[in-house]
Amino acid sequence: TAGIYALYRTGRRLSAAERPGPGLTGVLRGLEKERALYPARREVFTGVTPATAAAQHMTPLSGRPLPAGVHHDGAVPTTVAGTAAALKDAKSIVSGTDADGRPVENSTVMVQKATGADGRTAYSVVLTGTEKWTDSAGVHDLKGIGQGMTTVPSAPLSELPQAQRMAVQALRDAGIRPGDTVVLTGHSLGGIDAAGLAANQQFRWLYDVAAVTTFGAPVGDFAIPGETSVMAVEHVDDVVPTLDGVPNPDGAHRSTVQVNTPYAGALEWYGGRTGATAHEMHLYTVGAQGISGSGHPVVLAHEQRLADAVPHGPGTRTESYVYEGWEEHTGLDSVVSPRRAADRVR
Repeated sequence: TAGIYALYRTGRRLSAAERPGPGLTGVLRGLEKERALYPARREVFTGVTPATAAAQHMTPLSGRPLPAGVHHDGAVPTTVAGTAAALKDAKSIVSGTDADGRPVENSTVMVQKATGADGRTAYSVVLTGTEKWTDSAGVHDLKGIGQGMTTVPSAPLSELPQAQRMAVQALRDAGIRPGDTVVLTGHSLGGIDAAGLAANQQFRWLYDVAAVTTFGAPVGDFAIPGETSVMAVEHVDDVVPTLDGVPNPDGAHRSTVQVNTPYAGALEWYGGRTGATAHEMHLYTVGAQGISGSGHPVVLAHEQRLADAVPHGPGTRTESYVYEGWEEHTGLDSVVSPRRAADRVR
């Protein structure tokens, strides 16, 4: 998989050090086997409110559990720890079961609008990660990964991958105007989509993209201009950030923070030492607390960029907009039944 993406996007093959080992290769082949990609017959992006969350098989929008010692008050975060907590909180929105007790996949994007006491506004886009390693009814799936990693910066907004178009729609519904400031954060596929939006020429022409923070995402091949502060957080045992086969750029505006994941089971998955468990957002949320507390100049600079971009403190008002995306597939015997649309979250 890494070799395919590296060859497709950069024209080069992986070095020996970058190639996955036999155990990982076997796992990836197993994931890809019999996983055809189906064209979408119909796409639906709907808003979700606390009143309608249960009807959509989602947990309520408040009171979701976070890891011990982690706090998220719902405001747009201005720290690495805060962005991780917001991601973990948004990720919890997708949890739920249907009437038969079966897990329900809900692909969500959360947009938050922060308005300061002085009237200044900024927008935060929170993109959750991969939910299915198949082409599923949700938009955070295998097809989303392929689209996200192969889209080009010159693509018009109407031709972006599904999750990115869902984020653009949510921003517009939240009232964003040309020239307004945006910060983006994402985990796994959400990180790919965050970097893709930040690199997109039309998106940058419309909005001031101040900062991007990603967790466990292969984002080395996205060319993001220097006026945007970019921080990629990666666990050393997490294989997913390496799947593009491209090392992350290092420069004045772009940095990578690698975190050890020394805990039992971090490397075990499908009977092999693949590091898949180290990819979980729960663990990234815990590790991000230490990153923000490190006092490292690179971390401080990125968090200062967030603080400069996002209104915060007394008098700041936050509005949240949560969207669910799903699609009906062409060529499948059964399709997902339409879910009732809901109003925006305010």
